[in-house]
Amino acid sequence: MKKYLHLVIYSFFFLSTISFACEPASVDWDLIMKDYDLNKDQKISQHEFSHIQNFVPYEWPSSMQFQGKEGHTKLFKYLDQNNDGQLSQQELYEVYNLLPNPCAGWPWK
Repeated sequence: MKKYLHLVIYSFFFLSTISFACEPASVDWDLIMKDYDLNKDQKISQHEFSHIQNFVPYEWPSSMQFQGKEGHTKLFKYLDQNNDGQLSQQELYEVYNLLPNPCAGWPWK
């Protein structure tokens, strides 16, 4: 009986670690601000945003509306919720809504 109880307890611990094993990587916001916030005002202007190529470790959002020549402008306007022509860090975080969830369908992918 004692061995059975240990087996059940260990199974719960093992299964709980598996169920939470997929943790998506976070965008390196410090690196983005360091590399693209040229005037160091803790905001990203449209000009500064035009130099961003991806959101490491994620690629540029794959939605067709944000591709091509106007992709940067459209994404900037989408993220600029208060229409002040600059992205605060909070507004910039909204890009997560457009990035693929690397854990979607896990572990059955």
